[in-house]
Amino acid sequence: SYGANSPLLLRHFTLNSLSNSDESPEVLRFINKWAAESRKASDFHCEECHCRVYCTRDNGIDSIFTFARIGLSRTGSFANIGTMGYEDRDYYRERPRLEFSGAMGRGTLTLLIIVAAGYFVAVIVGNSLSFVDSRWIAEVFVGDSESAPNARLAYLMFVLTGRDVAPWVNAYTIQPWKIFTSWLVEPTLFSMVLALIGVYFVGRAMEDLLGARRLLLAVFALSAISALCAAIVDPLLLPHRISVIMGVHAALLGLMTPLCWIYPRDQLIFTFRARSFIAVLIVAMVGLNALLAVVSPDAVIQSPSQPAFAVLAAAGFTLLLKKRGRLPNMGGEEDDRASWGRPVYRPEGEERGSFFSPRGEPDAEVKERSTERAEKAKVDALLEKISRNGIHSLSKSERDFLDSHSRRLKR
Repeated sequence: SYGANSPLLLRHFTLNSLSNSDESPEVLRFINKWAAESRKASDFHCEECHCRVYCTRDNGIDSIFTFARIGLSRTGSFANIGTMGYEDRDYYRERPRLEFSGAMGRGTLTLLIIVAAGYFVAVIVGNSLSFVDSRWIAEVFVGDSESAPNARLAYLMFVLTGRDVAPWVNAYTIQPWKIFTSWLVEPTLFSMVLALIGVYFVGRAMEDLLGARRLLLAVFALSAISALCAAIVDPLLLPHRISVIMGVHAALLGLMTPLCWIYPRDQLIFTFRARSFIAVLIVAMVGLNALLAVVSPDAVIQSPSQPAFAVLAAAGFTLLLKKRGRLPNMGGEEDDRASWGRPVYRPEGEERGSFFSPRGEPDAEVKERSTERAEKAKVDALLEKISRNGIHSLSKSERDFLDSHSRRLKR
């Protein structure tokens, strides 16, 4: 059997290329003896260089494989090699980490423009810097000043409350379209500034994972789902208050939620485990939002439940992806690395744009890195195949691929 934490190098060559190999004299003597006598499948452990040699003749082709590694067990047969772990690859250098490019793509830029422009358009139309304000809400419902029509127009376009969706609320009005437009405008100037900061950091990170279009789609979906749930639940929790449901902040918390599963278990943020740090941060922000709304003495408050619904929706969708095996997994228990070799980040060269930008062609460097990752993933799959079914399970093309890859590693 093989140890789980030492590097492994697979070499494949034929008798014709034996003179060019750098194997130990003991290994060469075994190979020459095998070639001169039986040429049946045979394996040998070299005491001199601590490697294992496997020789076979299949369809008239001689193949010699050597597995060299520090810490190789001196007992057991070649056929009983255990499953190779993540660290067993010769191109493995360090434990997996989730890192982001830091570049701002067009999806994040689109969100920044939406947040800033939406708020200032609503301010101009509604003639107010805050839409979580008792006087402004009173102006909307019973006001007769010159600014009342503008306030009613802004309310009709962007400001979602329980009375627009829940029929059991007093003064119920049917305005369900605001479920899909309320996220375009932040309720106050302060929340707009916080939303811009959140979009800048969270948006950039998630665009690396999702791409621009999926980022915008995720923000829209999380905002709409959380807005609908909050509009139904808030009147039941606080029946004597008006809960204003607006902004993108809930969707940002929802976007952070999958990181609790995607981050490797041993990666740190500020000396804390990344998964725990993200989870505690999300819970703290959701709890703080609910606490500020509940203890506020005002009759008009910002929704206490919308962020919680966004987080729950994101967590449920993430668990569904994980159950179906479509969630990137970068670390965990040893048996949790079956997805190794699959891209964790959004494939490089994929469109980094908004709905309005044309698709760009990836440059040569990006294509080269993608090709290299694909080759490494193929080598990994072939090593797993050898470990499960033995060397005879490889086809001629697969052996040729391993041979060429081994020659490139020797250069």
